[in-house]
Amino acid sequence: MDIAFLFQTDWIQLWSLNPDITKPDFGVGDEVSILNTGHLYQVGSGDYLTGIAYKMGVTVKSLLLHNADLAQSGSEDTLPTGKTICVMPSSCKRE
Repeated sequence: MDIAFLFQTDWIQLWSLNPDITKPDFGVGDEVSILNTGHLYQVGSGDYLTGIAYKMGVTVKSLLLHNADLAQSGSEDTLPTGKTICVMPSSCKRE
């Protein structure tokens, strides 16, 4: 299974987010129990999903992909202050 494809990224990005992985050919579960798929962002007062998505140059859909607990909660735009979410920021220039 191509994990990078599932998270709409590439193996280089995943490898750079997981410096403890010394053998990238091993699968998750073989050697690695936790795989970082993005950077951690701590929700501040007044933050909401669409605002964070805009700030990071990603879509709300991408945020929900990396944070399944948000999609399951039902209130996708209301985030508690201090909550940590995973963000795969875009490195491309936003128009």
